[in-house]
Amino acid sequence: MVKKNISKVIYLFPEQQKEISIARAYNEFVDTWNKMAKENNLPTGWYWESLSEGSKFKRMFKARWKEPVFREKYKEAIDLIPESDFLLGQNNHGWRANIEWFLRPDTIQKILNNFYSGRERRFGYEAEGFERKDYTE
Repeated sequence: MVKKNISKVIYLFPEQQKEISIARAYNEFVDTWNKMAKENNLPTGWYWESLSEGSKFKRMFKARWKEPVFREKYKEAIDLIPESDFLLGQNNHGWRANIEWFLRPDTIQKILNNFYSGRERRFGYEAEGFERKDYTE
């Protein structure tokens, strides 16, 4: 008896193909985020299939994915998160970086520009020669 190998051919409309590639890109992004998050005790993200159709995360990711800087630099930015005590929750409020925050429009630029590296650097005290002063007196 000879078995024939039958494969299915599925035709997709261009918008369906685009949705599949965005879903694949999002899941790759979530894999990268979740690996870093688990290593640093940060909240993990959800995969595309588990999100509702009109999900805020889907909308946010689609918007970011249109930006070349996001596509090119998101892995580098995620890798820098563990270097910031602030992003890991060592701040006055106990706030920690999460995937919703990461998907905001300016987050990657802030991370890459060391905005979260420390107070002195952030406000330019060292670079501009300012001294920190205690105004609590």
